Amino acid sequence: MTQPTTQKSEKQPEVDWYLESLVHIVTASKSAMGVTLSVGGTVVTGQLISGKEYLELSAGQVSDVFKRLGVSEEGAKAIKESFSKPAQQLYREETDAQPAGYGYIHLKNARIVSGTSSHALGGSLWRSRLSAVDGFSLGELTQAP
Repeated sequence: MTQPTTQKSEKQPEVDWYLESLVHIVTASKSAMGVTLSVGGTVVTGQLISGKEYLELSAGQVSDVFKRLGVSEEGAKAIKESFSKPAQQLYREETDAQPAGYGYIHLKNARIVSGTSSHALGGSLWRSRLSAVDGFSLGELTQAP
C-alpha cells in the first residue's frame, strides 16, 4: 500500500492591497506621503517614498560615509554610482507589465515611536518587506505640543 504524499504548502505572508496600491501611486507619481506603520509591534512613522528614491538617497549616504573615512572624491563617486545602479534597474519607468521591486516599503524622515516619544533613525531612511507590515495609518505621528 502506498502512502499518500503530502506536500508542504508554505503560505506567503499576506500583503495589504491598499498599502501596496499606495506604494504604486507614490512610485508612479514620484511623490511622498506621510504614513505610520506597525511592524512586528514597532511603530514607525515617516514619509512613504519610492524604492528608487530610497536607493538613490541611501547610495548618497553610503558614499558620504566613505568620504568621511578618507576615500577620494572619485572613489566615493564610484561607490555612489555602484549603489545607485539597482535604482535604475529595478525602478524603471512604468509599463503595462508588473513593475519590478514592489515587495518593499520605504520611508524617509523615519522615526521609531515609543510611548510618548519618537526617535529619529540615523540617516532617517527605513525599509521593510510589505508583507511584514501588520497595520498602517495615513499621516505621520507628531508630538503633541
